[in-house]
Amino acid sequence: MNERDLKDALKNESVLGLDFAASESLGDCEHGNAPLHEASWHGFSHTVKSLCVDGKAVADVKNSAGFFPLHLACQAGHNQSCRELLLAGADPDVQNNYGDTALHTSARYGHAGVARILISATCRVSDQNKNGDTPLHIAAAMGRRKLTTILLEAGCDKSIRNK
Repeated sequence: MNERDLKDALKNESVLGLDFAASESLGDCEHGNAPLHEASWHGFSHTVKSLCVDGKAVADVKNSAGFFPLHLACQAGHNQSCRELLLAGADPDVQNNYGDTALHTSARYGHAGVARILISATCRVSDQNKNGDTPLHIAAAMGRRKLTTILLEAGCDKSIRNK
């Protein structure tokens, strides 16, 4: 299965094609994405759920750029894909190569719904990335008032200083 076949299977949410794709090696797709990365990025929540059933895909696998499926779903604001990944056992506090958790990512891209889902999954709201930033630092720096309020209400430590 090549990259085009994978994208067609994802677009059509073809379970048969995805069953085969799930066994393909991680490096076969652009950016080192496994099928689960692609489905998460595009918000194909039914496909995410199918790939996560019966151990067909591992939710906590980095792509070659250092991102996990949960980071990609959060970056794109796909609430249901985030839910499916968390239900499948994805770690809400897993960090990418920059030390960002999924909550950092949702704060950066302004996805309040995703942030609420992560908080409901009891993610750590005050984790710092490699720059010392918490999700609250990022939300405040980006001028995201709604997210700033959500993070403060969730107990994010406003006394933490970045580097």
